[in-house]
Amino acid sequence: MKKVALILGAVVLSTGVFAQKENIKKASNVLYEEPVNYEKAISYINLAKENPETAELSDTWYTAGRIGYDMAYKEMNKFYLQQQPNYDVMAKGLDMMFTNYMEANKYDSYQDKKGRVKYENRKKMVGDFKELHSQYINAGINAADNNRDYELAYTLLNEYLQISDSEMFGEKPIKVDSTYNDIKYYAAFYARRAEKEDEAIKLLEELKPIKFKNSPFVFQTLSEIYMA
Repeated sequence: MKKVALILGAVVLSTGVFAQKENIKKASNVLYEEPVNYEKAISYINLAKENPETAELSDTWYTAGRIGYDMAYKEMNKFYLQQQPNYDVMAKGLDMMFTNYMEANKYDSYQDKKGRVKYENRKKMVGDFKELHSQYINAGINAADNNRDYELAYTLLNEYLQISDSEMFGEKPIKVDSTYNDIKYYAAFYARRAEKEDEAIKLLEELKPIKFKNSPFVFQTLSEIYMA
């Protein structure tokens, strides 16, 4: 009787996992529909996020990030089609991609039969980040210049920096020092405008030892903050 109960328990557990994996699949499938119903895709993947059986699967968070990628990519593509991108949608998608891909990366590695470290979704996430990396700058500057949303501008530029620093890229880093330092300075500038003084100081202090075109402004801005 005890053995039967254990078997039934295992069946129920596997059924629960299967059901939540179905939600991952459903969320992914929505991206192939036209027009894409992003709210529908998000509702499916949120079910998988909230279930303890799938909350720590790389596929769950990768799929959530892929929804954001799809949103941002389509807005970027409008530019090449000589259409006006919706930068608000792009910003939302980029933030979703960053947040969820970074979470997916926590659960992505595993060991094969020979004990070698392998990754489930890293190659795809790296490819997506490379493709849309510069869009974090474009969407961030748009948020500041057109919407005066300095907190969003800081968030997107800071995400650009964190992607640049990510160990996901291994021996093929995505970081370009000249651009990276400039974006760190502007991230600090927008952080200050958003009244995030601690974040601004942290970024500027990191830039102090580095010589680049905005170096004089780094010291000037730090002096203003400390004097205030």
